[in-house]
Amino acid sequence: MAAYRWPGNVRELENVLIRALVLSQGAEIQVEDLALQPGPPEPFKDGSFRALKAQVIRDFELGYLQTMLNRHGGNITRAAHAAGKNRRAFWELLRKHGISLPQTRCPAGTA
Repeated sequence: MAAYRWPGNVRELENVLIRALVLSQGAEIQVEDLALQPGPPEPFKDGSFRALKAQVIRDFELGYLQTMLNRHGGNITRAAHAAGKNRRAFWELLRKHGISLPQTRCPAGTA
């Protein structure tokens, strides 16, 4: 958390902690529960404009997908609908970023 740039203010920190508390699966908040998006790349970092732009897009997509899935309890159909994408396109983005869903659904006929 100390390395994060905190472009907002104390309110941003409070929102990050509340979100982590609500979405945390365990008894303790883990690093992945914080879902801090890295700040923009350093202006003088090595790399071309194209490479840095691609990295920013990857970071945005990954964070956005994780947020939508968390917001919709892992339901791909609802998350895709809220994102304005069809389910197949949303699923392909998940696959592209290596996001797998925990098997939390009940087998047919057991619920």
